[in-house]
Amino acid sequence: MKVLAAVMAIGLALTQSAAASDAKPVDPGDLPEFFAGTWTVEGLEDSFRETCEWLSPNSFLICRGTDSDPKNPGQWITLLGYSHAEKMYNFTAFDGGGGKAVFSGWLRDDVWIFTSEQFLHGKMSRLQVTITPTKDGYILREEESVNGGPWKVTLEEKHVRLPKAGK
Repeated sequence: MKVLAAVMAIGLALTQSAAASDAKPVDPGDLPEFFAGTWTVEGLEDSFRETCEWLSPNSFLICRGTDSDPKNPGQWITLLGYSHAEKMYNFTAFDGGGGKAVFSGWLRDDVWIFTSEQFLHGKMSRLQVTITPTKDGYILREEESVNGGPWKVTLEEKHVRLPKAGK
């Protein structure tokens, strides 16, 4: 679950800047500049990196990530866009182990919520990921319900932006 949540984290945080901005009203399909750049997770600064770049201006953001932690290494690619027809953000993640996750998301107050249903370890799991903005990044929280059981927090971590090279 760590890699899946990490994969989600960067793409999901992209949507934070629309809520945090006091600028003119934004079409929800106009993905904000907030998330382009390189990120890490507090406590994993030596191993976790994710870099997000525009695939096309204000259309899709593609992120490539690695976690070189010897206990739980991973690589992933994510793609985040907006469906005007569905009025939802769509997020697809692929990990180095052949995994794929597809989430749909929306904004509620200042918190972004993304949901998915998928088979994990041979069981049907419902996932909910919330992204709560902070002054220097965001808090990612993942919850899971397996086979209709109770919801359990499976991950909570703080993501922070790394300074651009040369600054």
